[in-house]
Amino acid sequence: AWALEPCCVTPQFSASEDDPYDFIPCQDVCITAVRYSSMQSCAMVQTCQNVMRDWQKAMDLLHAQQPQLFADQSDDLSLKYSCDFALKRALCAFHFPGCIMENVVVSRLV
Repeated sequence: AWALEPCCVTPQFSASEDDPYDFIPCQDVCITAVRYSSMQSCAMVQTCQNVMRDWQKAMDLLHAQQPQLFADQSDDLSLKYSCDFALKRALCAFHFPGCIMENVVVSRLV
């Protein structure tokens, strides 16, 4: 009998022989935020592409709206890091909704 791999597992941000996609950028964004099971584990390439697309849009907006956060001599590093952390949590919670079992998805608090 043929069985599907379970999808409601903690996502693995690593390439395999079957899937050589470079997960490093996505891992850098989501590895600390996604420590729970998500059905997106079975759609990692597309999900990571979506995360990185939205991350780039968010960074572009931040650079345009808050350029002082990215200055080399920024005095408020805590604001930069807290903003960075909040963005990562929000993006990853949106793109990697949690699950408690196959086909039972739950929202993640951001």
